[in-house]
Amino acid sequence: MHTAHFQRFNQLPPAAQKLFQQAETLSFFLSEDWLNLLYQTVFEAEHELRLYTVLDHELMACLPMVYRLGGRGSKHLLALENYYSSYFQPVMPVAEVHHQQLLNGLFKAIRYDAEKWDQITLRPLPYSAILFQQILTALRHNGYVCQPYFCFGNWYLPLNQGDYAAYYQGLSSQLQNTLSRKRKKLEKVKYRFELIQNSDNLTPYLEDFKKIYALSWKQPEPYVEFMPRLVHLCAHRSWLRLGLLYIEDKPAAAQIWIVNQGVASIYKLAYDPQLKEYSAGSLLTAYLMQHVIDQDKVREVDYLTGDDAYKRDWMSQRRERWGIMAFNPRTINGLKGILRHVVTSRVKSWWTRRPQ
Repeated sequence: MHTAHFQRFNQLPPAAQKLFQQAETLSFFLSEDWLNLLYQTVFEAEHELRLYTVLDHELMACLPMVYRLGGRGSKHLLALENYYSSYFQPVMPVAEVHHQQLLNGLFKAIRYDAEKWDQITLRPLPYSAILFQQILTALRHNGYVCQPYFCFGNWYLPLNQGDYAAYYQGLSSQLQNTLSRKRKKLEKVKYRFELIQNSDNLTPYLEDFKKIYALSWKQPEPYVEFMPRLVHLCAHRSWLRLGLLYIEDKPAAAQIWIVNQGVASIYKLAYDPQLKEYSAGSLLTAYLMQHVIDQDKVREVDYLTGDDAYKRDWMSQRRERWGIMAFNPRTINGLKGILRHVVTSRVKSWWTRRPQ
């Protein structure tokens, strides 16, 4: 078993396709398509890609990382993720038998990289899974000093093969009443729902999504290529559920859901504030929820990033995503990071728990 690193996805050995296909069953955020798209549209101009690998006749594990070109000061290695991502972990076989050994190998490759990284940041990792502790163990085994930290809450809905009617009955009476009232109000005007799942005639609906997004409370997308390319990728992969609600032939709400491996992820949503009286966003959510439950037969709906209050109305469970800052005590900037983050955090923790 040996380690290596690559600077492009297309440089990986042929077995990489099989490895990423396995990881994709856990999350589309681990697919090669997603990671490559994120790098090309967000990072490529200013960051170098570094794909750390463990190989044993075939590719066994891969850790996609980036670092800023021409960066001054600390040499900081970052997970290939940003606010577009709601999940990250090393890409490994689904079977957990050799995970600790593979993780030890990945961080050994980073430790002996000629770059001599001062800091490694991994996020957003699944906190409750055994994998989080295995990553900490592997980092510490390779001499890094670690500081775990909370990233965000993640609301989700496990489904037990029930239909939408049963799900609806489990919603709060307040939400049921809102949906009922707003549906009656909607039925007094001309309206229609649209659901786009493939690339056939996708362009006009994507343009309507952009119009609604521009009218909404959302901040403009900083990377203009990312969302259009993501939508086309999802359509190509049969992941796309682009839902729109039109009122009087005017686009009132739009949502992008991604369905992969039995999980429906609510990725982007927006509505026209001028049509707020119809609760167009809530009605569209109910429409898409019915589709993914009754038609797609998903086993889970995932609201992805954040503890927004409205997500609790639709979801039933919460889990957490955490990050890890790992500092290299063998470098000056690594030691500075340990003092700034790890030691300070532990002193604060001790101070708050000290006897009064």
